[in-house]
Amino acid sequence: AEAQAKALSNVIQHLKESRFKELATKGDLKELELRMVIKMGALFLAAFGLLRLWPIPVQYVPPTPTAQELRIPANPPTPPISPPSR
Repeated sequence: AEAQAKALSNVIQHLKESRFKELATKGDLKELELRMVIKMGALFLAAFGLLRLWPIPVQYVPPTPTAQELRIPANPPTPPISPPSR
């Protein structure tokens, strides 16, 4: 049991010496957050600016009126046929 405890202690000591030196501090995280906010803002402004420079062309095409809307009967009446004159 003593040998296992000593081995585990050595592993923990080694991790403290090597890995924990590479961890970020609160100051590092705040700086990173600020840089990310600035970059996201710049990307948003750039995208908005591009949309303002090149708007998507939109053309309004009115719908084609139907026969009923034009008040044209579907089957127009035929004119009366007059008898031939002599």
